[in-house]
Amino acid sequence: MWQRPKRAPLAFTANQIITVGDIGFLWHARFSLMGISTLKVVDYLVGREGGLEGAMFGVLPVMNVAATDETFRGQAMRYLGELMWNPDAILFNPHLQWRITNSRTLSVAAGDGPRQCEIRLLLDQSGDAVRFEADDRPRLEGSTFTRSAWFGRCWDYRTIGGRRIPIGA
Repeated sequence: MWQRPKRAPLAFTANQIITVGDIGFLWHARFSLMGISTLKVVDYLVGREGGLEGAMFGVLPVMNVAATDETFRGQAMRYLGELMWNPDAILFNPHLQWRITNSRTLSVAAGDGPRQCEIRLLLDQSGDAVRFEADDRPRLEGSTFTRSAWFGRCWDYRTIGGRRIPIGA
């Protein structure tokens, strides 16, 4: 995981539950230093409320991002950016608003009012989404949210359980 450009990536192990019929996920991660689990993180969008909590050694709170409209937008954009790994949601989530931008780009939006957010999915020649991007994802800098460009890539689609899912990211 890269927190900022030109910084070394952080190693972690994680598991995630992601919803199909709503905008939501629950991500648990453990970051380790020299084989010792030093930081536990919970990143979530549950019941239309998003947040991020972290604790050193699992007990000493070091971060707690409160549920706000900007938190929802950021977490919802993460959900949208991970749709390639949740193909059932692409078909069955009634809270997604789709728009064809051009022959190789789809836009998908969620939320409404101040929580409205949208990302673009860029497709390869086979029609697989290989990149997602947004111009205005909220990011916490100190105690203030700023909106900035954000993207991710995936590749090497394989059929797993009857669904095409990217293996590389």
